[in-house]
Amino acid sequence: MNVQGLIKELPLLVNYGRDIDGWIEEYPILKEIQYVIEKYLNITQSEKCWTLKKIKIPNDIKISIFNVIYRRLLKNLESDFRKLVTIEDYINSIKVRRYPVNK
Repeated sequence: MNVQGLIKELPLLVNYGRDIDGWIEEYPILKEIQYVIEKYLNITQSEKCWTLKKIKIPNDIKISIFNVIYRRLLKNLESDFRKLVTIEDYINSIKVRRYPVNK
């Protein structure tokens, strides 16, 4: 990787004065990109909710990694739909996990 070439391509704050906020506002934030993609693919909040309720942990993924994935999916739901996801849904998602003790 050519670091010097990358540095030359990056915009300099001198060109924008000291207005970092103005420089950041030129680029869309992640939420805006996510909203546009969801709108284009017609992904509704109810579909997200049902996906979260149906998700099951694969045997090859650690529970800690699965928890991160689960929390991100839960965080992406609107508050009204978050209330529909219960602890039982989470328990059902990890129930299928085969533990070495049970073998």
